[in-house]
Amino acid sequence: MILAGVEEATAAGEDGTDAGTATNASLAKTPRTVERNVVLIHLESTRAQSVTPYHEELETAPFLDELAESSLLAEWAYVVVPRSSKASVAANCGIEPAFYPGPEFEPGGVPAPCLAGLLK
Repeated sequence: MILAGVEEATAAGEDGTDAGTATNASLAKTPRTVERNVVLIHLESTRAQSVTPYHEELETAPFLDELAESSLLAEWAYVVVPRSSKASVAANCGIEPAFYPGPEFEPGGVPAPCLAGLLK
């Protein structure tokens, strides 16, 4: 995902981790920054070829098709783990989640700032 006018911070964190890693991610306003509405839609257990925006002959998701006409639409996406909740952590937080157990459900269980918090 590319957000126009938003840059990732490049300074190393106080904990000494490398610059530019997900655990140090932040957003900073630039001269090109504009406010945008950001909505990420994750379809669980659904192949792209099964919904209208990716397969025009189907009428399975007309609202998504309409929304896609005026939005950014991912053409390629791959999951890093075969579990929906964990794949969502990867997509929203930019980290590869622990496979098991599920610390992402606990307060502070994700060791990185996630997109929703960064865009506040």
